[in-house]
Amino acid sequence: MKTWVGLEYDGRIIGSCYGRIWGNEMSIEELALLPEFYGNGLWKIFWQFVVCTSLEHFGEPVNTFLLVQIVHINEL
Repeated sequence: MKTWVGLEYDGRIIGSCYGRIWGNEMSIEELALLPEFYGNGLWKIFWQFVVCTSLEHFGEPVNTFLLVQIVHINEL
């Protein structure tokens, strides 16, 4: 199942996440946050929101995660 999670602030989408969930496996393929919201701890909060929301609605709780790569858009 493909899933999308959005983060809204002041009437606009400031973050989004796209991934897949099947059975007890979850794959986060894209996680984005507007640059003006960097540096205030929002990444960590958004990540926790994405994982908790996804598992709550689509999967079984797990305690192991594999983080493969993080790329900031301004580094491309």
